[in-house]
Amino acid sequence: MNANDIHYLTKRALKGDVEKARIVLRYLDRYRVSVASISAYLIVFQFAMNLLDISEECRFCGGRCCKERGYIPIYQFDIDDVTSMLGADAIRYFMKINSNYYLGRPCPFLKDWMCSINKVKPYACLSYPFASEEIQIGLFNRESNHPYPQPFIPHHCIAGYKAWKIISQAIDEFNAKNGRIPKPIELLEILWRSLNNIQ
Repeated sequence: MNANDIHYLTKRALKGDVEKARIVLRYLDRYRVSVASISAYLIVFQFAMNLLDISEECRFCGGRCCKERGYIPIYQFDIDDVTSMLGADAIRYFMKINSNYYLGRPCPFLKDWMCSINKVKPYACLSYPFASEEIQIGLFNRESNHPYPQPFIPHHCIAGYKAWKIISQAIDEFNAKNGRIPKPIELLEILWRSLNNIQ
């Protein structure tokens, strides 16, 4: 599997495909290095957030993640998804810089505070804030005594805080019961069952 395959599977996982999430986590588990472990936890955190109804929090925030800062990186599979929904002329929304594609901010697909292409939302957007390398880069560059990654949540991202409360509570409950922190795959299963009301 190459890096593009992993990114594509991760995008599918972040859209709620639990089987793709399991594949990605098993793949990352093969690497016994902290960057793989941190990445696995962050993917699980984002997977859980993307399952939540955060529409009220996003409405209140106004979609700042889609309006502020630099460019949004876009993969070819994102372009394929968007053009399959909107037609080939949707390519005009993407900027090519060197050999990479980007969306500018404010995002041209943002309508009020909502994503008008939510069904085909780009990978970078599905990754915000927990699995965004741009946001979480500090986790990969510093030592921590904490048993699991403590993600950075932008102060304006109240949806992220809502998700983190649920995620950290699930981790703490597992730890209290089992005397250890859940592995990423275990946390995925806990959150998947909990957020889908599966016993």
